Amino acid sequence: MSEEKLFTQEEVNKIVQERLEREKRKTERELEQIRTEVPEGGTDYKKLYEELCKELAEREADEAKEQALLNAGFDQESVNRYKKYLDKVEEDEYEETAHFLFEHSPMNKKQSQSYADPSQKRGKSVWNPFK
Repeated sequence: MSEEKLFTQEEVNKIVQERLEREKRKTERELEQIRTEVPEGGTDYKKLYEELCKELAEREADEAKEQALLNAGFDQESVNRYKKYLDKVEEDEYEETAHFLFEHSPMNKKQSQSYADPSQKRGKSVWNPFK
């Protein structure tokens, strides 16, 4: 018959204590790694959050620009064309700038004037050097 090795209670306590200490050190190392850097293959959530906030702010600014241009009287096709002129303007000035753009755009019916060809003057001929 084979004899089994028997441990005393003190030996068992010592073995368990050593095992617990090893696991504790291992856990502390892993925790420290997580605190100091993003684990390999992980995601930097803070950076991702900042990028998403920036993208959201840009989308909201775009929507505000479009709404200001629509309120000024531009049609949807012209909104896309004139939106770039509001890029350098502060958000609180979108409406004012959009109205200014509309007043000076060809879409404004009040401003549009009919220009006549100068050669079509009635009764007077225009000098033509090639005749």
